[in-house]
Amino acid sequence: TDTFKVRKDAHSSHLSSPQHLEILSLKANIKQRVVTEATPIGRIYDEEVAKAQLNQTALSIVASVQDAKSPLNRIRRLETPLLPKSCRFDIPTLYNHTINVERFLLYDKMRRNKRILIFATDDQL
Repeated sequence: TDTFKVRKDAHSSHLSSPQHLEILSLKANIKQRVVTEATPIGRIYDEEVAKAQLNQTALSIVASVQDAKSPLNRIRRLETPLLPKSCRFDIPTLYNHTINVERFLLYDKMRRNKRILIFATDDQL
């Protein structure tokens, strides 16, 4: 394919190497999972690198899990809702169910400016 990487500095445009494209795809997959899953970042990273089946050249270019954790944690924090400053707030539907779509928010009641929230799966009861 005619995939070009265009740079705006003094270097001319050039074809992206297959390894570079594989790494870009890997990074996109990791970022997507970090944003949408609560799985530990190290596990996501290891699973995606294994799934990508990168060759030795690409593996030598890709960042280590330790180098990737900090920026990935930052991405995850930006997607996490801020802690509420009062007990009057809506709980996003994302937190009402588990990843397996089991109910997770069992009880949500407000009494005299105090709120009781109980989170658990039916198996945990």
